[in-house]
Amino acid sequence: MSTRTHRTTQGRSVLLSIFAERFATEHRDLDADFFTELRNQFSDVEIVELATTIAFCLGIGRVYTVLDIANECPVSME
Repeated sequence: MSTRTHRTTQGRSVLLSIFAERFATEHRDLDADFFTELRNQFSDVEIVELATTIAFCLGIGRVYTVLDIANECPVSME
């Protein structure tokens, strides 16, 4: 992987993390400037796929919480 490709991939990863966090915590504040930044790194199709995946993960987490479905994964965040 070239240095330029690595920087681009790293930039996309950082922007995706920011998008996911903001989508989860302040979705009403995602403005045109932020979407311009997203479109500089992702296609419109990718943005829809990313938003859909983030929404699914948030939603399924809430379903599991409401139904008190235990996570059987032994990994701990502690």
